[in-house]
Amino acid sequence: MRLITTLCALLALTIGVFQLERERVGIPRTNTFVGSTPVSVYGTGPGPAVVIAHGFAGSRQLMEG
Repeated sequence: MRLITTLCALLALTIGVFQLERERVGIPRTNTFVGSTPVSVYGTGPGPAVVIAHGFAGSRQLMEG
């Protein structure tokens, strides 16, 4: 029973990661700096810029996913 639970959890994790990552496919991303602050610019289409600022370590990875 424990093996089945573990396999189901791994399957759910794999499906979840796949669904999150496939949303980024085809969206160009440029990493740069504004002063000493690292920024990521997504997309190239016309439209207003959206700024998301967060100050905790590792937050960039959380905000992307």
